[in-house]
Amino acid sequence: MRLAFWVNEALNVKTSQTTAMLIETAVERGHEVYVCGVEDLGLDGRGRVVASARPALGKTPGAELLSVGPPALLDLLTVDGVVIRTNPGRGGRAPAHSAALGLAELLQQRNVGVLNDPAGLRKAASKLFLAGLPGHLRPRTAIASRVEQLREFVED
Repeated sequence: MRLAFWVNEALNVKTSQTTAMLIETAVERGHEVYVCGVEDLGLDGRGRVVASARPALGKTPGAELLSVGPPALLDLLTVDGVVIRTNPGRGGRAPAHSAALGLAELLQQRNVGVLNDPAGLRKAASKLFLAGLPGHLRPRTAIASRVEQLREFVED
């Protein structure tokens, strides 16, 4: 299978992270794996969802960062699946992350498998998502901008 993993930054995936372990395992099992940062994604003039993608090279003993090759343009309609492993809360990439989710939705419409459904990721992007869950499934939660409200919640 050809897989594209979407991360915050392709050159900054630590080998101790679950994402790196998933990528390395896929490579070990013979899959062709590419790594793309959210800022590496785009839509070209022909309407193709593309990425400046780096091939994953597998495990490098003792390495701190995931081993990837040089970038090349990849038409994401040619992959069997996209795995979204981003964290929109880090590094001020909210606009790029939002655009990436839109691109993932385009890929879904074009029958490319996308793991971590973009619609679900949009819903769960805020802590307010927890408020929609039944009380017995979530911890007591408070969201406030006033410090007094938060202190009261903690003291309670």
